[in-house]
Amino acid sequence: MKSRLFFLVVAVALAALLTACGAGGVTSSPNPSTPASGTTDYAALGMSAADIQAWEDRGIANMDSAEQASVLAGFTVRTPGFVPEGLAPISKFMVSDHLAALGDMVNPDVPPYVDVTLVYGFPGERQVVVTVIQGTRALNQGQGEPTTLQGASVERAYLPASEGKPYPSVQYVWEQGGVNYFVEGYLVDGVDETALDQVVCSIINP
Repeated sequence: MKSRLFFLVVAVALAALLTACGAGGVTSSPNPSTPASGTTDYAALGMSAADIQAWEDRGIANMDSAEQASVLAGFTVRTPGFVPEGLAPISKFMVSDHLAALGDMVNPDVPPYVDVTLVYGFPGERQVVVTVIQGTRALNQGQGEPTTLQGASVERAYLPASEGKPYPSVQYVWEQGGVNYFVEGYLVDGVDETALDQVVCSIINP
């Protein structure tokens, strides 16, 4: 029960972080969603009036596909081509626009950025096991040891279990094609470091 509560708290905290500041391979932004005027055709993305209002007012949107998320984010959203057996997406593609989310509290010294988050877990459990965040800002750089995966320079950090965090995890940070990536995976229920390395490799080189 305690471990399930921990993972639920992690999921809520991730959503709150993106507000305040599944799948496989690389997907491209679909051209039909951008009319000749250059404005986004939200209806073509399947967004309801409430969804559109939330995006325009608070910079928050939960999209069903990487293609849809790519249109809002303004960059190609990547998803893992490999995930450990039994894991599946347990969230939609959570797109967060920093400028819209903070409104008048925006720091003019901080460049605008957009993040997209996708969470994997065991279906029915709602436990966060692997989190993939990608966006236009650097994420947790300088906390890991440099390594090379699929030809990419990656910072890789092992975080031991601690009070309030019953399972150890591995974090990965890298930049690719102008987009910054952060992946964290928990070593739980048969998910080991080798499998997490494979997840990252499948994002770098699908």
